[in-house]
Amino acid sequence: MSTYVFNTRAELDSALNAWIGNETSATSTYGDINTWDVSAITDFSNLFASKRTFNSDISNWDVSKGTDFSNMFKTASSFNQDIGKWDVSSRKNFSWMFHNAIDFNQDIGNWDVSNGTNFSRMFTNLSVFNQDLSSWDVSNGNDFSWMFHGANSFNQNIGNWDVSSGEKFNQMFY
Repeated sequence: MSTYVFNTRAELDSALNAWIGNETSATSTYGDINTWDVSAITDFSNLFASKRTFNSDISNWDVSKGTDFSNMFKTASSFNQDIGKWDVSSRKNFSWMFHNAIDFNQDIGNWDVSNGTNFSRMFTNLSVFNQDLSSWDVSNGNDFSWMFHGANSFNQNIGNWDVSSGEKFNQMFY
C-alpha cells in the first residue's frame, strides 16, 4: 500500500484514533503508521496525549515542519520508541512533551533544539529516562522550569549548556 499523505491535523487525529482503536483496520485504510506522510503538519501538540497504550514505531515520520510539540507524548505512558533521528530543528515549544511518558528512555541527544524556547516540564516524571543531552544547544531557551522534575534516574552532565537566556528555572531538578 502506498504512503498515506496527511494534509491537516484533523486528518491525522482521525487516523491516529482509528489506529489506537483497531490497528488492523487502520492499517488497511492508512497503511502502517510508520509510513504515514505527516510532513505537512506543523502542530503536533497533544497528538499522543493520554494514549496510554501507544507504543508504535514512528521513527520514519518527517516532523521537520513541526513548531509545536507541547504535550505530544504527555501521559503516553507506554511509549518508548526510537525517535532520535527526527528533525526537530523548527521546534520552539517542547513543554510537557514527555510529561508522564514514564517508559520513555531513548537517545534523543542528537536533536537540534537550538530554536527551542520553552523546555518546561519536558521530562517530568520520567522515572527511567537517563540519556546524554550534553550536546543540546539550549541557548535560546527561556523556560526550563520543572524540566526534569521527578526524572529520578536522570544523571547526565549538562554543565556546558548555555542557559544565559533562561528566565525560569524553578524546580528544574525537583
